[in-house]
Amino acid sequence: MLPDSYLSLLTPSVRELPRFSALAEAVLRQAEDLAAVLPSLLSGFSLTGAEGLLLDLLGASLGLDRSAAANPSDETFRAYIRAKLLLRRWDGSAGSVPALLEAAFPGQNVTLTDNGDMTVTARNTENLPGAPADLLPVPPGVQLILS
Repeated sequence: MLPDSYLSLLTPSVRELPRFSALAEAVLRQAEDLAAVLPSLLSGFSLTGAEGLLLDLLGASLGLDRSAAANPSDETFRAYIRAKLLLRRWDGSAGSVPALLEAAFPGQNVTLTDNGDMTVTARNTENLPGAPADLLPVPPGVQLILS
């Protein structure tokens, strides 16, 4: 046990003081309880582990509101958050778009085609977890055409 191993480190002169020993044991037991809860907190606030209210809080911490996306399921909102996070990491280059789209929407074959006239055509966007204009890497001023 963690508290016992630390209590054994106390010198005999303080270990024999009952109130000090009781206080040290109480503090160490609380630390042990916190250490036991920490893994569940970490998984609860991770994108893959959060559900319900925790997922709402995670989205809110990123500036994303579940109700703004028509109150989707946890899995859909999780996909929305993941796509928005990946979009924030986009470097702005056309060459990085295919990898970004595959990471954000695995297996959906979402594609963007630069039409060379300040428009971009998006394909296979029917199953995106939100509005394509919010989730696709299209530079400002470039018109998005859905097909």
